[in-house]
Amino acid sequence: NQNSVFMPGLKLEHQAINSLQRIGHQIIQFNRWQAHTAPITTVSFDPKKGQTIASASEDGSIKIWNQDGSQLPKQTLKGQGKAVWSLSISPDGSTLISGSRDGKIRLWSKDSTGQFKLQPDRIFDEQHRHKSNILAVAFSPDGTVIASSGEDAKVSLWNKDGTWLRDLDNSQDKHKDAVYSVSFSPSNGSELVTAGKDGIKLWKIDGTFVKNILQTTTGAMELLIVLMALTLLPVIQMEQLSYGNQTALGLKI
Repeated sequence: NQNSVFMPGLKLEHQAINSLQRIGHQIIQFNRWQAHTAPITTVSFDPKKGQTIASASEDGSIKIWNQDGSQLPKQTLKGQGKAVWSLSISPDGSTLISGSRDGKIRLWSKDSTGQFKLQPDRIFDEQHRHKSNILAVAFSPDGTVIASSGEDAKVSLWNKDGTWLRDLDNSQDKHKDAVYSVSFSPSNGSELVTAGKDGIKLWKIDGTFVKNILQTTTGAMELLIVLMALTLLPVIQMEQLSYGNQTALGLKI
């Protein structure tokens, strides 16, 4: 076998390890074209069919994968320019939104071939854009409203066409530090929960503050978010697989 070379003087188990290392190196070289080239920042299922997964990376790209880990042809989405920190796919699976380090939200729609294409004419209101990294984006259950949050402590609501609706910025109750996560109530999307360094807050989507679910000191929230993520982790687990300076998406079903 061309992948197995007998080397006198080495124990059999060492030779086996050497052979496996060579084979693994060849496999990685073969698949390197489809890997992200920087750490993966977030992932999201296509909620309509659940058969595909989108991943975003600090390399400024978004990739679309099958559940078996194979990448869909021609489905590397570029155009962010900066690291992509957040993404979400609409409930009907037709639209993808992404938030990046430059504070901009971008919208991608499926064309007639089923591939996501950047919609440069769907520009989210520049006047109300985030001033720094967008850490989370989410669609409402009916797909008509988008929520975004960022390092600038701002939580914003938008129409799907990019029109700004409002900021959740009640002066007394708004977040005072980075907001890591946003999520709509699953039944009708009339409420929004936000989680940041200073705690978890509940809002009406009309901008009315409802209550503080949890208040924390800066630094304690990171641990809480990790614990929540582990508790709510779905049946599919995602890993970063690294080789050299390459970062790939790993799946455990």
